[in-house]
Amino acid sequence: MTLEVIVGVLSGSIFTEIARQVLHHFNRRIEFKKELQKITYERKLRIAERAIAYYHAYSETLSELTKSMEMLIKVGNETDYDTERIEDIIEQNLKFLEQLKDHKHLDINSIHLYFDLRRNNNWTDDDNGTFMMVMSELTSIKSDYHYWMNLCDNNKNNNEQRKFQWESAMELLAEYLASLKKVIELYQKNKHSMNVTIKMIIEQTKMY
Repeated sequence: MTLEVIVGVLSGSIFTEIARQVLHHFNRRIEFKKELQKITYERKLRIAERAIAYYHAYSETLSELTKSMEMLIKVGNETDYDTERIEDIIEQNLKFLEQLKDHKHLDINSIHLYFDLRRNNNWTDDDNGTFMMVMSELTSIKSDYHYWMNLCDNNKNNNEQRKFQWESAMELLAEYLASLKKVIELYQKNKHSMNVTIKMIIEQTKMY
């Protein structure tokens, strides 16, 4: 075997080994990339499921709130109707909303690390400000209304004074119901924004 032949054989073997190692390295990179994509997708899917469950529960509670408030407006001028029962339902739903907001285990904010929800401008910081202002107004009017109603209910002797207390309560009731309509409109807007967010998450989940 000549030197040229030996060199050719060795060169071929070395080239083959190099090619084999390069191909092996390339395949490992592809496998690693696929595994990384799989892990990322599974993580996104878990976050998406938790976020959708959260937003859905929030949206359904908003629906119950608006229904209760609409019923309260409808019967607001019917003095023989049990408005306290409706107000209790409203308070229960409001407490549930607060519990959802304060839930430490949902970690909803991490949804923004994996999904682009910036295109949803249906609910803004300005809406948050308006909502807080209207809710503060509603709470104040409600407190004043019940104050005058309690005075009226407990006043069994002075008819003239009782009439004034009743009229004061009815004026506040009109303001309260008008303020309640504002809250309903904001809740409906917020619910629409929630539903848009859910749709965006589902659409972006399908992309992977």
